[in-house]
Amino acid sequence: MVGYLDQVDGKTVISVAGGGDVRMAGWAGCADASQALSKVEVLVDNGPKTTAALSLPRHDVAVSLGRPDFENSGWAASFPATGVKIGSHRLAARATCANGVSGVLPAFTLIVH
Repeated sequence: MVGYLDQVDGKTVISVAGGGDVRMAGWAGCADASQALSKVEVLVDNGPKTTAALSLPRHDVAVSLGRPDFENSGWAASFPATGVKIGSHRLAARATCANGVSGVLPAFTLIVH
């Protein structure tokens, strides 16, 4: 599994008010080019929060990595911060390939205020 959460303004911290929406995006792909990405789950403190929309265009990733199969490796998700306690949380994404292989992408910090 390869992939990453996209930085916001060059930072790995997402800050949101308690009633606001957390928005995040990134890219992910299977190390085995013959396998398709089947799911990306957003995790808050290691627990699933929402499932991302898949197959978004990421020409930059495909070119940078020399992997034409990553042309549509983008994903995006959002969820309401309602119910997430005020404070700092681990925000990550778990990507899963069609063959069941999965991995957690490098985590960010979510700050709810």
